[in-house]
Amino acid sequence: MIRSFWNPSKIYLLNTLNQNMSEFSITCSDFEEGGEIPKKFGYKFENEIPNLHFENIPKATMCVALIMDDPDAMGAVGKVWVHWLTYANYNPDPNSDFAIFWKKHDIFSKMNESEYLTKERSVEYRKQFDQNDLSDIEIPKKFRPTTHAHAAGKTDFGECRYGGPAPPDKRHTYIFKVYALDTYLHLKEGYSKQELEDAMKGHILAEAKLTGTYAP
Repeated sequence: MIRSFWNPSKIYLLNTLNQNMSEFSITCSDFEEGGEIPKKFGYKFENEIPNLHFENIPKATMCVALIMDDPDAMGAVGKVWVHWLTYANYNPDPNSDFAIFWKKHDIFSKMNESEYLTKERSVEYRKQFDQNDLSDIEIPKKFRPTTHAHAAGKTDFGECRYGGPAPPDKRHTYIFKVYALDTYLHLKEGYSKQELEDAMKGHILAEAKLTGTYAP
């Protein structure tokens, strides 16, 4: 089993990647599935980010993406309101396709293998990658390091950060959807929900959702 929790900028993995077929899931320590979301997480209050927990992330996962939206807003504002868009790439299991590809082509001899598998992707790693003589190796995009290890999309509040519940009329149900992907994402800060969904197409290993309600 794997248990992890979401931070605004990254995923923290507290165990090894899932080695079995247990169901990928998302829970929150602040409210139960279908339960009331506390006021402090509301946009007009403290706008705090709920403590989300992911379990049983598939072994081949290279990125986890999250979308929070409000389908009930359709009746009030004529659209599904987007409250949060974010993703985080992270280092894969040493036995993943990514690591196997790099080892097969001896790319790790040009970089520090232990550091590459344990440190977050960064601009410095991207520079180191570009400076190495890898011209004789065709590296698929999904196996390339990325300068955008994590990035937030633009919500319907016009912000690139979490925007809590803010129903204008009555109690709404909010949906947190999380996706385990078999590739890195390379989206720049401020991407749209559609751009995120398009980037995930064909790469979703598993998905899970959590719902909570909130009233004005």
